[in-house]
Amino acid sequence: SLQSAPLRPALWRPHFSAAERAIRRGQLPEALDELDLATTVSAEDDPDGELRLERYKRLMKIGRRTCGVGGARDILTHMIASTRLRPDAAAAHIMLSAAAYDGEPRTGLQLASQLLAAGGPVGTGSYDVLLHAAAQSADRRSAYAVYSALRRNGLAPSVTTLSGLIRLEASSAATDP
Repeated sequence: SLQSAPLRPALWRPHFSAAERAIRRGQLPEALDELDLATTVSAEDDPDGELRLERYKRLMKIGRRTCGVGGARDILTHMIASTRLRPDAAAAHIMLSAAAYDGEPRTGLQLASQLLAAGGPVGTGSYDVLLHAAAQSADRRSAYAVYSALRRNGLAPSVTTLSGLIRLEASSAATDP
């Protein structure tokens, strides 16, 4: 009978666990050092990177809460620059939502460009979150920049997109003399 060779231990996992502990303490540089170490060891148990991508997304969520959108962005940047992993739609949405919830739609647009350049998909829903954040703060320039980026990337506006623009225009009309 043929036996498959046993997988070597997941040598990258302890580094991700240490990175998570550091991020929870708000120690982003220490976490990034651990992630650097994770890239130097075997990942034979995760040949397609799905497990590590899920861990990076978890770290981005925690990093957003403890270190702000900049911390989450640094984790994403590490993932793109130091591994062959590419962000998926969920990773993109985590990042753009973080920027929106922090009231930084322009930062979100920069992140969207970074994600697209790295081959990550950015969907209409992610742009909608940014547009609504801009509309809520009455930032017309950012709202229309988000809408332009959505269209430039070949996406169709959704009902949510259009309702955000209508809300922005309605609030602008209400404040105009």
